Amino acid sequence: MAFSIQDYLRDNKIKMGKITKEVGNTPFKGGHNDIRKTNYEVKFNENGKLDLYTHKKVTINEGFINEASQVELGEIPVAKAKQVLAFEKILGGKHKELFDGIHGFIVYINVPMGKERIESNQLKKLLSTGIRWIEIDGSDIILGF
Repeated sequence: MAFSIQDYLRDNKIKMGKITKEVGNTPFKGGHNDIRKTNYEVKFNENGKLDLYTHKKVTINEGFINEASQVELGEIPVAKAKQVLAFEKILGGKHKELFDGIHGFIVYINVPMGKERIESNQLKKLLSTGIRWIEIDGSDIILGF
């Protein structure tokens, strides 16, 4: 009898593994040094010195790429943490979830009932803080920055 792929797949369970690989952005093209275009993650080490030699890594689980991971406010850069606090002040709410992903940061801010509407002055202030997008879902206001 000839080999049958249908029989093989029916009789054998195939598990997908977990792969961790290094990823990075395309290197700079202009001939100048730009830290935003490095293939390394820029961090401060324990001594407070700039550490440029930590490769960015992405983990692929069972065929899916984790695009974002939940982080705490103290784990993100100070400038981004100040943005979150500014969002809270403008919207009159408190952040409940914060994600760091390959497309930037996402914060879920829970606002009191009746405050789900954003007024024009609030929107102007939010735009001046550098948001990329905004979404309102019930009592949660979700901001991408």
